[in-house]
Amino acid sequence: MQRFSLYLLAVPLSLLILSCGTESTEPPLVPEILAIEIQDASTTTNVYAPVSSTFSLEQLIVDVTYSNGETVQVIDDLQWVSRSGSSISNAIAVVNGIIFVVGNHADANVSVSFREKIHTKTDKLVHVVPLSTIKTIKVITDSNVTVLAPSEETNVSVPTGESIKLEANGLFEDNKTIDNINQQIVWELSDYTIATVNRTTGQLNILKPGKLDVNVSVFTEVKAQVTLNITTK
Repeated sequence: MQRFSLYLLAVPLSLLILSCGTESTEPPLVPEILAIEIQDASTTTNVYAPVSSTFSLEQLIVDVTYSNGETVQVIDDLQWVSRSGSSISNAIAVVNGIIFVVGNHADANVSVSFREKIHTKTDKLVHVVPLSTIKTIKVITDSNVTVLAPSEETNVSVPTGESIKLEANGLFEDNKTIDNINQQIVWELSDYTIATVNRTTGQLNILKPGKLDVNVSVFTEVKAQVTLNITTK
């Protein structure tokens, strides 16, 4: 009986030894990443300098190819780099595949890596279409919308304490017009005793009647001015 028990024990041990010496042909349980690439990497992506609320932010998509032949789109665990020549670009930033523009004139080659181990083979060229001019400025009250060209003047009648919304509409180098530019923009007034302004949103709060020059600049280089003759009710 003892010899039979030893024999049964020896059989699985011998099978274990044989299996350890045999190389498995089974695929790994977790597929390995073989390559990552930005979609349409060979095509230039044009973005408009100051992002507008009417235009969505540009999103770059990455395809990841696995050892099991599957290709999926991935956003997490990616490291983005944008370069102008051999230097990191200061005008174009990419966060989670979304392009942010902080300069009016820029081109950058964008690349991406996965956990800093696997890198894209082809860079994506991003071209910034610069803002040429501020085409018009909208003056919006509760009861009226007035569209002014630069240097124009208009009369505005509002109740004391009521706010006015200012919007800048831009003309770009490719002749595209984008309404309500709301990034990289600064609003300023000639007289802050007449009104105050949110320098980034263009919200104007009226304090008293008067003649007011409104100045707007984008990237500090594209500028325009209009004049408001404000009366209060």
